[in-house]
Amino acid sequence: KKTSIWDFTVDFAYSMLGDFTSSKDKFFKLKYLQYEWVRLSLEQLRREMWFTSGNIFWMLNDCWPASSGWASIDYYNRPKDAYYAFKRCSKNVVLALDNENDKYLLYASNMHNAIDNAEVTISIIKGSEVKVIEKKKVSLPAEQTVVLKEMDFVLEKGEVLVAEISGDGVNDRTFYRLGKLEMTETPVNYVIDKDNNTITVTSESYIHAVEFEGDALFEDNCFSVMPGETKTVKYETLSDTEIEVVAYTF
Repeated sequence: KKTSIWDFTVDFAYSMLGDFTSSKDKFFKLKYLQYEWVRLSLEQLRREMWFTSGNIFWMLNDCWPASSGWASIDYYNRPKDAYYAFKRCSKNVVLALDNENDKYLLYASNMHNAIDNAEVTISIIKGSEVKVIEKKKVSLPAEQTVVLKEMDFVLEKGEVLVAEISGDGVNDRTFYRLGKLEMTETPVNYVIDKDNNTITVTSESYIHAVEFEGDALFEDNCFSVMPGETKTVKYETLSDTEIEVVAYTF
C-alpha cells in the first residue's frame, strides 16, 4: 500500500507527465513536477494580488540529496528546476493564462512602476506551426493585476496556448494546455561556448522544456523555446564538469 509523500509524488508525476521510459526520464519528470507546482501556485498568487499579498514558501534548501522534495536548492547548493520557476514568477511583470467558464483569460501582474509601451503576442502552437491570435501594444498600471485579453475558442488536441510580453524593460512567457502535460524527450540543437560560458539553444519546432544539468549556476533553466527561436544562457561553473542539455516537448 502506498502511503508516503514520495509514493504520491511519483504517482502524480507519472499520471501528469506520462510514462517513465528510464531512470533518467523519471528523474527529469520528478524535477519538472516540482517546477509546475511552483509555477502554478505563484502565477495564481500573482493573478490574485492584492486579495493575496504574501506567501511563505517551504523551503529553500535540501538537508539531504533528493530528486524532488520540498526545496528549491539541492543538497549540493545548486538551484533545482523549481528555483527557476520561482525566479521567473518573482519578476516585476508576470503573465498568467487561466481557463474560467470555458474562456481563456490572459492576466498581467505588474509589481513595479507603470509600463507604457510593451508588446503582447498570443499564439497557438502545435509542433513547428505557429498561429498568432493577436499582437498588440499594452500599458500596465503600477502595482496591479489586469486582464489583457479574454478569448473564446477551443484548443485542439496537441495545441499549446502561449502568451509573451516584451519591451519597456519587461520580458515574460506563459502557457496553457488542456489536460495532462505528457512529454517525451526530443532532440535539441545547442552550442556550449566554454570560453564565454554560454549555451545557445535553437529549434525549428516548439520545445516545452530545455534543461541544463551540471555543477554550474545557470542564468535560466527549464525554459521553453519557440519555433525558430534562438536563446543564449550564461552560466558559471562550480567545478570542472561537463554540462548536459536535455529537451522535452509534447
